[in-house]
Amino acid sequence: MSTEPLIAIQAEITQIRTILLVVSSVGGVAMALVIFRACFGIYRDLRKLMSGQFEHQAGELLNENKLSELKALSLERLNEHPNHEYARWYLARALYLDKDYEGAIREFSELKRICPSWNSEHIDPFIQEIEKRQHMAGLNK
Repeated sequence: MSTEPLIAIQAEITQIRTILLVVSSVGGVAMALVIFRACFGIYRDLRKLMSGQFEHQAGELLNENKLSELKALSLERLNEHPNHEYARWYLARALYLDKDYEGAIREFSELKRICPSWNSEHIDPFIQEIEKRQHMAGLNK
């Protein structure tokens, strides 16, 4: 009996195994990417929800004029996320309302650095008002 047909069958089985191995590896990588993407989406949605929660809470504290609580909340968020624009914004506003103009200018300037698009509408008017108040205070001395 000739062994050539058996060798040919073994070669085909080896090719089939290689193909199955490649397909299962690619499938595994694809599945891992799908799972990673889903987990990242959940993480992103959670961060968005948590950020919205901060903004809501900070907005309420600002409206209720609870400046010390607002500063503490903002500083806590900034310790976790130093470039959190809303935490920086609410801290600057609280300092401004508390008449800590130097601190407010420092926070508004940092906000201008991390979020330049806020400059003309949300930052410059406060800085101009602070400079005007400081100038008026200097004249009254």
